[in-house]
Amino acid sequence: MFYYKYSKLTRFTVIFNMIYAIGSLIYYSYQHMLISASEKMILAYMRENGVIRDTAIRALQNSGEVLHFSTANVVVGINLAIACIILLLFFRKNNAFLLVMVTALACTLLNFVGGAFLFFLMFTNRLESEEYKTRTS
Repeated sequence: MFYYKYSKLTRFTVIFNMIYAIGSLIYYSYQHMLISASEKMILAYMRENGVIRDTAIRALQNSGEVLHFSTANVVVGINLAIACIILLLFFRKNNAFLLVMVTALACTLLNFVGGAFLFFLMFTNRLESEEYKTRTS
């Protein structure tokens, strides 16, 4: 699975970040689905009753409908989760400094603990296992 002989701690961190990124992608996709359904409901109410958007929102909320908004956060979250998944897949095969730095930064933006732990492993030189370091030097 891993081309480089990473330490167990690095493998755990990469797998944790991958699972978290996939979970975030599923969550943000679900939120996007809810927002799209709310928009369709508002547009249908506007067409049926011939009212403006604000009136339609107020009428739907008064009738008990739960409407979801805030598309900017969802779009950023989906894009960031996809970027983290792609970067973690590249990181699995390559150990270049710039790739590790960008991957750790993206994971920090998505999940502070996982990204901070990648930075910790990178700066303390614990990415690779000890036996791999001695074999290659």
